[in-house]
Amino acid sequence: MVTSSHAKADAALKRLQAWLSAGNTIPRRHGRVNKTTLCNAVGITRSTLDSNPKLRALVASLDELNPVRPWREPTPEASALECEITALREENAALKRKLRSVTLLLTTGRCLHP
Repeated sequence: MVTSSHAKADAALKRLQAWLSAGNTIPRRHGRVNKTTLCNAVGITRSTLDSNPKLRALVASLDELNPVRPWREPTPEASALECEITALREENAALKRKLRSVTLLLTTGRCLHP
């Protein structure tokens, strides 16, 4: 029996709607719907999702429910943490230089001047 493309499209839409109504967690990547993972979970191809206007609209509505958060200025706490990270990286680099110097001294008897 040959199934028409419209029937296949309607079946794919029904599968996606059933999957969503079952309460499954919508896969997201970088805040947006991960279409590839969603298609794999539902059992449809990505090309079906891209070519079917009803499926595209449904996925777009899912993105609108939880849109990508816009970039915002860092909080003072975040800025303080970034400063602390920078200081720790500098201290780590200094300790690595000192370790190389001590290792060289122990293995060769030669001393590196800082």
